[in-house]
Amino acid sequence: MGFFTEALLLISCILPHGDLDQRILEKSNEIAVHPFDRDLYQERGELYLLHEDYLNAKSDFSFCIDHQLVNTRVLLGMSKSLFYLNSPDSALVFIELAQPTEEEGLVVLELKGSILYKMERYCEAAMNMEQLLALSDNPSPGLFLDAAKFSESCGEQGSNERAIQILKDGIHRLGPVGVLQKRLVSFYKQYGRYEEAIQVQTSVIESSTIKIRPYFERAQLYVEMNLNDKAKADLITALSLMDKLPEYKQSIPSMEGLRKELETILKELKY
Repeated sequence: MGFFTEALLLISCILPHGDLDQRILEKSNEIAVHPFDRDLYQERGELYLLHEDYLNAKSDFSFCIDHQLVNTRVLLGMSKSLFYLNSPDSALVFIELAQPTEEEGLVVLELKGSILYKMERYCEAAMNMEQLLALSDNPSPGLFLDAAKFSESCGEQGSNERAIQILKDGIHRLGPVGVLQKRLVSFYKQYGRYEEAIQVQTSVIESSTIKIRPYFERAQLYVEMNLNDKAKADLITALSLMDKLPEYKQSIPSMEGLRKELETILKELKY
């Protein structure tokens, strides 16, 4: 979950409870009684955003702007509505008009980064996301993944190495988060840096509670490196760990499918 959605959910906590449809209806009834109350349109627009009804959200935020209610919440809401309505150029105009507080600044940076990326301004998007990570005390793994993706897309000299460093920073700050480790392994494989991929995958094995798939994935790396003896050792270890699982877990379709993959590759390596 991004900062923008978290902010909307926090805002929604002060509104009447119930599902979104009911809350939108209640807000619409209030607007029917007070048709020129700009705050009601702002609040309904934010509910529409949570409901992913971006066209109606845009209409409500447009009303606010047309009636001189222009604040960071309205500009953010308008920008996000336009972003999801595939108008990133217009979305950027509104996000750049926002004058956020320090707390709102993270929300603005996150949305602006996504807008710039959609506009294929990858290097600017990457710089924006790195600024967000530097300012955030508690960034989500998704922000590190996005920042790495934006940096890789930049294409400038050193951007691929920067993408790798972003993921390493994420693991350093958040600990052994599987999605970050997996993406880092993928980057190393992509650039033929198999020794470093093995190091990361080994750390995945060490930090995993269930180690069967991590051993299998390291075995696949060893196969690509033509280190068949090491691959076989990992496959045998993975099968041994699977045999120790309770019977009902071994019979799960996904686990049965994994066993077949392990046994097939092991058989191929023996010939």
